[in-house]
Parts: sequence; C-alpha cells; structure tokens
Amino acid sequence: MVADCGPVANITNGNTAYQPNTLYTATVFYSCNQGYEVEGVDTRACLADGTWGGTQPSCTILST
Repeated sequence: MVADCGPVANITNGNTAYQPNTLYTATVFYSCNQGYEVEGVDTRACLADGTWGGTQPSCTILST
C-alpha cells in the first residue's frame, strides 16, 4: 500500500499546493500572500513512512 501523508497544517497568511497529491513522493509547495514572504524551505516531500519531510515554513511580513 502506498503511504498517504495527508494534508499539511494551514500556513497563516499563505497557501499550499500539492503536486500531484498527498501520496508517497508527492511534493507540497508553500506560498505567501502579497506583502509576505516564505521563511524557511518552501517545499516538502511525502516520505515512505507517511509523514512530510522537513519542517513547515511560515509567512512573515516583508521588511521595507
């Protein structure tokens, strides 16, 4: 059976997109709303054990 990592937690002031889904080897991409930037790595991969690798990034306000 193929591992399913399921959806990641919501990212405040941002969005997630899965390519192509949440199954093993899939990738989740993080992006932030206008006026914010991703702090951390903006992608994570679904691992064979059914967990998302890496750590969830956050969206921080752009400095001016």
